[in-house]
Amino acid sequence: MIFGTSIFIFLLAPIEHKIYNSNLIINSLRTIWEIGDEMGLAVKISLIIIFGLLVFAFKGILGMNRMTSYALSVIFAIISTTLVLAFLPTDFSRGYGIGLTGTRFDLRMVHIYIMGALLGGITFSYSFNKLSKNQ
Repeated sequence: MIFGTSIFIFLLAPIEHKIYNSNLIINSLRTIWEIGDEMGLAVKISLIIIFGLLVFAFKGILGMNRMTSYALSVIFAIISTTLVLAFLPTDFSRGYGIGLTGTRFDLRMVHIYIMGALLGGITFSYSFNKLSKNQ
């Protein structure tokens, strides 16, 4: 979820980014890395814990079929993102949500966070299904 959100912040957010290199590709990759790195550790850990608890709680349903797996993973990722945006204290929200824009649900950014969660949920489900298939 962090990497996907970093990509969408880089591409879509109305925020100025530093220029690290004159090469567009190198600069893009470095900026995406810096955005993800700037997000506070509490943000990353909170997203992982909430998403992990939801996956663990519904692991029996998650493995039923491929479509259920994708749908639930995306829903869990969106729930995790929404909970972190809503409840993580400002002091721990460095580089994310209220720590980035000063507003918990900034209308310029909410769609970026949701798209990052969507990408994270799809990526998780793809990996989950691949690993389940190989066992």
